[in-house]
Amino acid sequence: MPSEDIVLDLLLGSNDKKNNAILKTSYSAIMGGDDIILSGVAWKRRSGFGKYSTTMGTGSSWEQRHFILTSKKLTYFAINESTSRGTLNILPERATVTASYPGDTSQPTPYALSIRTTELGQESIKWKLCFGDRKMQLAWLVAITDIVADESV
Repeated sequence: MPSEDIVLDLLLGSNDKKNNAILKTSYSAIMGGDDIILSGVAWKRRSGFGKYSTTMGTGSSWEQRHFILTSKKLTYFAINESTSRGTLNILPERATVTASYPGDTSQPTPYALSIRTTELGQESIKWKLCFGDRKMQLAWLVAITDIVADESV
């Protein structure tokens, strides 16, 4: 599992260390002191009106984000930022994950995961992610599924 310093380097780049003490405090607060299971960059489908964009690049419906998975939650950040953009509490939100390959043509890559939650008895897609290759897609699928399975038994 990566250390806090490695995670900060991934989030901010190794050259930006002037606020390291503040960032470590921020990171600990965001992640709740949990160990990191998996960390990496993936494409995330935007929510809101942005998701209806059909172009890639500026104004696209897909954006690259940095994700950190702990035993309790999945948090994402904009690349080179330390403030989280969103968090999914995997167990309380009763998350499930499914993989798809090949993906549809609107996706930046064919290696997709859909993370669904159940709210008021209704299942909905919370986040849709795409990865650079099948190996990374499967690593995230297994890691998230393991968290759910460990709590189910």
